Amino acid sequence: MKFSSSWLSPARKEEAVSGGLEAVEFGPLLVLLAVAVAVRLLWLDQVPANVMPDEADNMADVYHILAGTGPGLIGFDWTQLPALNVYLMAGFVKLFGLSVVGMRMSVVVTSSLAVVPFYLLARRLVSPVPALFSTLLFSTGLWYLNFSRTAWSNVHVVLFGLITVWLLLEALDRQDILLYGLAGAGLALTLYGYYAGRGTAVAILLLLPVGIVLHKAEWRKVVTGYSLMLIVAILLFLPQGLLILHDWGYSNTRISSVSIFQQSPPYLGQTDPIKLLLLQSERIGRAFLLLNGSLFDTPRYTPAGSPPVDYATGALYLAGMVLGLAFLRESLVWYLLLLVPLFITQVLSILTPDTGRAIVVVPVIYLFAALSLQILWQVGLQRGFAPAVVLVVVAIAAFNLWWYFDWSRSPYTAYVRQPAVEYSEFAQWQRLQMEQAARGERGFTVTEWHEMRKATATTP
Repeated sequence: MKFSSSWLSPARKEEAVSGGLEAVEFGPLLVLLAVAVAVRLLWLDQVPANVMPDEADNMADVYHILAGTGPGLIGFDWTQLPALNVYLMAGFVKLFGLSVVGMRMSVVVTSSLAVVPFYLLARRLVSPVPALFSTLLFSTGLWYLNFSRTAWSNVHVVLFGLITVWLLLEALDRQDILLYGLAGAGLALTLYGYYAGRGTAVAILLLLPVGIVLHKAEWRKVVTGYSLMLIVAILLFLPQGLLILHDWGYSNTRISSVSIFQQSPPYLGQTDPIKLLLLQSERIGRAFLLLNGSLFDTPRYTPAGSPPVDYATGALYLAGMVLGLAFLRESLVWYLLLLVPLFITQVLSILTPDTGRAIVVVPVIYLFAALSLQILWQVGLQRGFAPAVVLVVVAIAAFNLWWYFDWSRSPYTAYVRQPAVEYSEFAQWQRLQMEQAARGERGFTVTEWHEMRKATATTP
């Protein structure tokens, strides 16, 4: 297998590709980006089946921002996340209109753009064609696609995290001060994003001692670059960080509520914290490392009783994790980006496995799949069945698109997304929310909306 990057493998420096991508790669990458946008825009105002509570509550914050009665840019949204997330959503609503499409455009754009740094990271491991294959599968996979078409805040952090990791690895390869600084900006954005991004940030920090061990002769340069990245990240995140410290309890309300250590024992039948950690680790390992579908029960996010990726992709991922052990210097970063966020977002929290909180590990699954695709492609070229590999990858992507649309517009999915705002009543719901936002009132939840509908329906 030929690798494009070699920071984790000094012996392979002569194989490193300078100057980034070859010119011939830009065309196919742009086509993939266009495909990613297209599958996210298709029936966006009809699928998923309705506007679920988190979407509605995010939009309520947007109405307040547009009316000038919302949180400040450095503030908190209704989930105690940094308000930057709903400001991003508000910007796209202003650009694309007060509609269901406008509401969802921020996730469409950020999730689509994520295919670019994903491809760049895949190219550090594999050749162009397998990288294109894995990028196609990543952009069309049901798990990622659902979060790319629903106005949650989760998916933005995938883009921020991928950009940060790519910039950092490039900076380490080139010892480029500017890239270290840009990586620091990306790290700050990751911290401004969804909670799961903190798991990605920890994984990035844990890469430092690994780099020092593998590059003893250049450890001072590595430490200097990392220090610059951290200084930039701290300075950019400082305003929000000070606000978090000032109101620590409120800003961590959500984290505390889902912590396994904040529950009344026993939890999962365990009262001993160590035994509980071991039990949780075993369950999460079976769920996300072995893809045991019976453990998944978050039907608003992915089909219940099924692994969040199709079986073919799952096989590529599992084989890729094994292959990665043979090239550990090059692939170690992917193991960190997989295992550290899983521990933080899944092992340490209740009601897991939760595919919403685990959104940051989605690209890592497809990066490992890229290793398997590299082997398949090389063998296919040698044995004459390369066209069959292309057809299989396209068939997997097509299946995932069918699977997503069939599942997301089904009556059962509409039911599990309740209480929800139906598309037929969105205009009326929006008008009332905007009126309250203009008056500086807090707005109303979807549960309260259902009560308002019921009261209106029973009024003579």
